Amino acid sequence: MSYTDGINAISSNDTKKLKTLYTKDATIFQSQDNLGLTLAHRAAFNNNPANLRMILALDKKCLHIKDKTNKTIGHYAAGYGKLANLKLILENSPDILNQKDFTGMSALHYAAENNCTDTFEEILKRNSEAIEERDYKGNTALHFASAKGHTQIMGVVYKYKNDILFDKNTRGETCAHHAAKNDKKEALELLYSLNFEAILTLNHDNNSPLDVAKKHNNHSVIEYLTNSYRNIVTKSQSQSLMHWAAMRGKTDVIKILAALYPNTLLEKNEYGRLPIHTAVENCQFESILVLYRLNKPTIMSRDYNNNGVEHIAAGLGNIAIIDTLEKLEYSPFLLPGYARKNLMGKTSAEIAISSGNVELLKSRLYLFFTREEKAFEAAIRTGQLKTLITIKELFKNIKVQSSNGNTAAHLAAIFGHPHILEFINKHSPSSLITPNKHGYTPTHLAAIHGKSNCIETIEKRHPDSVSCANNQNRDTAAHLACWKGHMETLQTIIRLNMLALNAKDINNMRPIDIAKKYTKQQILQYLETLKNRKNGSMNHSAGIIKTISTTNITTNTTQTTKKTRPAEVEPNLHSAIKKRQKTR
Repeated sequence: MSYTDGINAISSNDTKKLKTLYTKDATIFQSQDNLGLTLAHRAAFNNNPANLRMILALDKKCLHIKDKTNKTIGHYAAGYGKLANLKLILENSPDILNQKDFTGMSALHYAAENNCTDTFEEILKRNSEAIEERDYKGNTALHFASAKGHTQIMGVVYKYKNDILFDKNTRGETCAHHAAKNDKKEALELLYSLNFEAILTLNHDNNSPLDVAKKHNNHSVIEYLTNSYRNIVTKSQSQSLMHWAAMRGKTDVIKILAALYPNTLLEKNEYGRLPIHTAVENCQFESILVLYRLNKPTIMSRDYNNNGVEHIAAGLGNIAIIDTLEKLEYSPFLLPGYARKNLMGKTSAEIAISSGNVELLKSRLYLFFTREEKAFEAAIRTGQLKTLITIKELFKNIKVQSSNGNTAAHLAAIFGHPHILEFINKHSPSSLITPNKHGYTPTHLAAIHGKSNCIETIEKRHPDSVSCANNQNRDTAAHLACWKGHMETLQTIIRLNMLALNAKDINNMRPIDIAKKYTKQQILQYLETLKNRKNGSMNHSAGIIKTISTTNITTNTTQTTKKTRPAEVEPNLHSAIKKRQKTR
């Protein structure tokens, strides 16, 4: 009685003989042939589960004996598709599924490689995480199935984990590379139908499945992939696919498209943005670097609003993206003060200030501005107090003046931000009444721009500021409000100080005279009504103002509505002032 007798007993399905052999030699089921196979291994791939049942009932030690390639009886049952035998083995030792052979292959891998769908699904039912198992080269079950063209197994794998289509082994190969290498067109067709991206991947040598097919002269696969790539680009209208890849960080797709269709790197979307803009907009670091390496000049391109990558990055306030862009050889961030302006006249520096990102300002303010007054100006334009506070901490001097003498207080008055004026007053009260180089205080500029709320704020902190005249024409706020036709602003000034009506400028003209000269009819009618009242006292005039507001003196919409300039446009005050001086 020998090992050979055991083989014969299994072949003839003679379980009684197996039992007799064990009775005579209790170690018979642990004996191995020159391949390291035990009788249990042979019973595992036999069609009759009764043989394996008898062996396991008599000696369970043989469950974990491995052959010379380190395979257990579980590998054999799964790899030969013997579902009944596999179930029997798992009933006795569920953990046998974790065992791997000398290449790192599990029972699931053998089932996939040999197209044994029944045993493959049984293993996954018991342990769905087995789908993640890899051999020592990083191959998953899908790699093995794709290499053999086993589409049914591939479908089961996709059902359990759809993103496994992009899993790469240690050489960066996906299942598509394996299918292309082994001329398995049907596997590639399935992958394309499941997710077209699956065939748009690169291995560590930067080879696509098409490149791999060409290396192995697999002509049917070459033809199929060439047509498939063309269809993908055509259906997605080329620029959409490249922009999509840039937006999602699909660097493999970017490289393949750029190699096959270089012009996709220059295609613009509906905003005039190139793929590299899209990558910056979506903070895709890898996409940015790949697109830059493929076509360096695109980093300096602009969209339809003249925004470059620096404007987009500054608007996002993402320091990491700016760090990435700064390191590039041709980066626009290397320009002094990020000098390029978009169609709104904004540099990336001004956009960064507007974003209000404190950390960005602290880390990059030295690059944004060569002059500190520009930093204050950019923050005040948008009325961001938090940003202004940060800039003050960095630059210290909130009284700094621009070339025309405007301080932060002047700018806050121009753009109508009373909360900014309150902040400035706490740190530099005198700034609210300091004239610029043309003799205009913040109150004067607020009157010119119709910012009634700013006039009230300044008057509250500095009484009689509305009655102060400038140093050149001796204009008061009332004169300037009449000149520009701001009815609401004039009413605010009169409410704060009725005597403003009697002030005279350098030409001995009162506010009412200015209204006549510049034909501001509604304002003139309003002032003449006040003039005709018997008593010009403060109490009586307050009643007059109330009465007038309810009479048929209506204010033209074009004059009463606050005219606000776009935050990005600097008010051209001085050209207008000079024109007025010439007419006097």
